[in-house]
Amino acid sequence: MSFELEVSERENRKVFVPVSWQIYTLDKLLIQVKHEFNASNREIYTYDALIAEGKIK
Repeated sequence: MSFELEVSERENRKVFVPVSWQIYTLDKLLIQVKHEFNASNREIYTYDALIAEGKIK
């Protein structure tokens, strides 16, 4: 799951406000087999892996 954030100021503090969301599946992600998960954001967040998205009100 990923979120698009906008920077805002509240009570003289910088805050990150979510404005949209997306859910991705990892079943089509080609990874290298290692002892740890190894994939970049560009590899994870592909259109083919996108399951759902929406705006946050």
